[in-house]
Amino acid sequence: MGAAGREGITTKANDAVPGTRFDFAGRGGEYFRIWIVNVFLTIVTLGIYSAWAKVRRTRYLYGSTLLEGAAFDYLANPIAILKGRLIAVGLLMVYGASELVSPILQGALALAFLPVLPWLVIRARRFTLRNTAYRNIRFDFTGHYGEALVVYILCPLMIAFSMFLLYPLYVWQRAKFLVENSTFGTQEFTFTVGMGAYFLAYLKFLALFGTVLVAGGLGFGNALAASSSDSSPALALLVLFVTMLALLATLSYKHVTVTNLTWSGIELSGMRTRCVLETPQMYWIALTNLVAIVASFGLLIPWATIRMARYRIEHISLLNPENLDALLGTQTAQIGAAGEEIGEFLGIDIGL
Repeated sequence: MGAAGREGITTKANDAVPGTRFDFAGRGGEYFRIWIVNVFLTIVTLGIYSAWAKVRRTRYLYGSTLLEGAAFDYLANPIAILKGRLIAVGLLMVYGASELVSPILQGALALAFLPVLPWLVIRARRFTLRNTAYRNIRFDFTGHYGEALVVYILCPLMIAFSMFLLYPLYVWQRAKFLVENSTFGTQEFTFTVGMGAYFLAYLKFLALFGTVLVAGGLGFGNALAASSSDSSPALALLVLFVTMLALLATLSYKHVTVTNLTWSGIELSGMRTRCVLETPQMYWIALTNLVAIVASFGLLIPWATIRMARYRIEHISLLNPENLDALLGTQTAQIGAAGEEIGEFLGIDIGL
């Protein structure tokens, strides 16, 4: 039985993914032991251990991700992460306390945070990449404040004024910014996907979502009318349930399509990644993971995490991997973790 089968997924990743496939060696049992210790120590230390928990968790997942037999490394210092989290908590406490002084003051602090957001994005991305390595070669991020300001402040304003019609533009611009400002050693990444591909993907999603919504609404109305005659709402509830599942499936389609687009457009020194996730598989894994987590009162979170990670990673491949040996690494300076931890604490999306 293959690795995917051991985690409850039947997939033919070897056949589906062209080029040299990324492999995932993580196991649910191993990750459970890390996870349960992390949870226990985080609780008994009132959250202080959460920085070490993050490093242990991320180091295991990175170390389980293999390309041509070599694993990725996560090199972050837990102390740096803890300092960043303490700063994040302190800033949030100040923001919360400002409401007691004056709602106007709280609003002013929120507005003052906006110019800081691009800086946080850059710091967070730089911290993550500088602490990620493959074959002793570190990644890095070279984005500038002005670029981040356009992507994370100006673009969202344009989206709001366009009634969200320009949202695909933001998704494309964000992916381009994050990819093209990333490096592996001395080599810069390039992003080859055009803006039009994202608009087309979102148009297809909206058409699919609208079709399901209209069909489900009509079906629910008819079922409700039929149920009124025998006073049994079972059919109407069934139609409503199926419609909700179908709408979630369209969201899964959008996520898979955008993920495949983004990860298939990354190039580096003659190499290119290829991502071939499939909507039915992703939807099934996500849905059954949710059921398993709820039914187990959270104890199956490690199993669900490994299961999803295996499917996602093993459906990404690298074309022309022979160019890897030609890359040279560069040493990068240490950088504080405050940007990453504040961003994570506030739920800022800085990933692809």
